[in-house]
Amino acid sequence: ALSFRLLGDNLLAARLPSIAFSTLGIAISFSLGRRLLGRGAGLVAAAGFASSFWALMFARLAVRTGSMPVMAMISAYLLLRLAQRKDLEWPLTIGAGLALGLTLYTYPSALVFPALMLAWLGFMHLIREMPTTSWRSLGLAYALMLIMAIPLLLAWLNPEATARADAVNAPLESLLDGDPSLVIANVVPVLGVFSVAGDSGLEFNIQNQPIFPTIPLAILFYLGLIWSMFGVFDRREATRVGYAFILLMLFGMLVPTLVTERPVNPSRTIGLLAVVYLLPAVATMKALNLAHGADRPDVRLAVFGVVAAALIVQMDHSIRHYFEVWPSNPVVAFLYQEAYQAIAQDELHWADEHDLFAIGGLTPYEMDPASMRLLAEPDPHPAQVVYFDAQTSLLIPGARKADATRILAVPSSISLHPALGGLLEPLGLQSIGSNRHYRLYEAAQPAIPTISANTDFGRTGAEEPLIRLLRAEPIIPAVPGQALMIVTAWEVLGETQGALRIFVHVVDQNDSILAQSDILGVPPDQWREGQVFLQAHDFLLPIDAPPGPYGLRVGLYDPNTTNRLAVLSPPGGNSVHIELEE
Repeated sequence: ALSFRLLGDNLLAARLPSIAFSTLGIAISFSLGRRLLGRGAGLVAAAGFASSFWALMFARLAVRTGSMPVMAMISAYLLLRLAQRKDLEWPLTIGAGLALGLTLYTYPSALVFPALMLAWLGFMHLIREMPTTSWRSLGLAYALMLIMAIPLLLAWLNPEATARADAVNAPLESLLDGDPSLVIANVVPVLGVFSVAGDSGLEFNIQNQPIFPTIPLAILFYLGLIWSMFGVFDRREATRVGYAFILLMLFGMLVPTLVTERPVNPSRTIGLLAVVYLLPAVATMKALNLAHGADRPDVRLAVFGVVAAALIVQMDHSIRHYFEVWPSNPVVAFLYQEAYQAIAQDELHWADEHDLFAIGGLTPYEMDPASMRLLAEPDPHPAQVVYFDAQTSLLIPGARKADATRILAVPSSISLHPALGGLLEPLGLQSIGSNRHYRLYEAAQPAIPTISANTDFGRTGAEEPLIRLLRAEPIIPAVPGQALMIVTAWEVLGETQGALRIFVHVVDQNDSILAQSDILGVPPDQWREGQVFLQAHDFLLPIDAPPGPYGLRVGLYDPNTTNRLAVLSPPGGNSVHIELEE
C-alpha cells in the first residue's frame, strides 16, 4: 500500500516491495544464522538465499508471498534476542510483537509460525538457555501480536475471504472427518521437494525442479539435517538452540502443505525458504569445527573451497534457468502475458490518439485489462482499448470518427473459434502483420454483418436500448446427435455495467429446449457505442431429438439475478425467436 501511494499504480510500485523484502532476506539470513550458529554460518545462509532460484523468483513477482519467510526470520531474530534478556526492554518487546503480528498477514502458511516459535522458546527454557524472567517480555510480545490479529480474525468471518483456502483444503477436511488418506498421499511428494522433484506447475518454477536442484548444495543440506537431528540432543553442543529452530521450522512449515492440494506448490511451501539454507551452513560449520579441532588448516581450506563451489554452481544454475530456460517455455510466456507486453511496447506506444484497439485474450473480465494498463504505463492509449475472449468471440471497435483506425490484436498462442476464423474477410478484417507474439488485423469501414434479426434489447423500463441483435445463424446444419455451432452478431448501442450473458436456446417445433448456450465473450464494461461483435455458441443436439425444423430463442440476462433484458424494438417479451432453415 505504501509503495503504491508513493510511486503510483504501476509495475515498479507493484514489484518494488518484493525486491525490498528479498534483499532484506539476504541480510536477515546472515544476522539470524550468525546468532544461531556463528558468523560463518550466517555467510553461508545469506549466500544460499541470494543465489537461490526460489528466492530470485519471488523477488521479482508482484505478490506478497515472498515476504513470509523474511518476516518469519525477522520475528525469530527478535524473539531470540528477547529470550536472552533478563530485564524487560520495551523497544525490543514492541518490535518482536509487531514483527509477529505482521508475519500473520504475509501468507496463510504463517498461521502456524507463532506456535512453532512458542515450541522453540519452550525448548530454550527446558535446556536453560533463557532466563525465566524473559517470559514476561515474550508474553507481552505475543499479546501485541494477538491485538494486531483482530482485523484478520474479523475478516475470516466473511466466507468470501476464505474462498481460496476452501478451494484447496480437501486433505485437511478429509483428515478432520477421520480419513487421513489424502494427507498420507502428500507425504512422499512433500519429502521429495528438497532434492527429488518440486512442483510441476510453471507459474513459479521450472517444471518439477526441487528446492535444491544442484547436487553439491543438496548434499550439504542433507548432511546439515542429519547433524541437526543428532546435535539437538547433544548437551555438549553450544548451538542446540539453532538446531531446534531449524528442525521446528523445517517440519512445522511442511504442515500447511501436507493438508492442502498440490502440496509442493512453491507458494505453499514458502515458509521453508526461511530455514533451508541454514542446513548447508550447519554442515559447513561442523566440518570447520572438526578441522579446527584436528588442527588441519588444509582441511579448513578445502571446506571453504567445497562450499564456495557449491554456491557458485547454484548461482550459475539459477541465473541460466531463471533468465533463459524458464522464460523460453511457451506456457510461461502465455502465463506471464508476454504477448501483451509486446503489444504494449510495439503498438500502443506509437498509436495515434484516434486509433481504437480491441485485444483478444482469455481473461477479458479481469486480468487482461489490468495487465495491459500496467504494461502500457504511462501511455494514455489503453483507455481506448477494449477486450474480448478470442476463443469464443470477435470484437470490432466502433469508430466515431471517419479517420479512426480500428485494430484487432490477438496473441499468437490463442486460436480463434472455428466458427469465427472464416468470418474475418466477410467482416472486412485484413491481416496487417504478425510475429511470434501476436497477430494484427485492421477493420475496414463498415464492418456490419447483413441484418436479419434487428432486435434491440435494454433494461426493463428503460427507453434507450443497450444492444441490437443483428444476426443469428448456424455455421453447419443442425443434425440430431451432432455438434452445432451458432454465431450471433451484435451491435452495441450504449454503455453499461454489471454482469450479462447471452442465452441461445435451440428449440423444436413445440418450443421445447433441446440444447442451450449461456456465454458472453465481450464483458459489458468493455461495451462502447458503435462496436460490433460476434459470439460463437456451441451445442450438442440430443441423438433422440425430433426432426426439424428447429428454431432459436435468443436474449440476454443477468447471471446474478437471472433477470432478462427486455426487447425494446420491436417491443414485447424478453427474447427473439428465429427459425432455422432445414
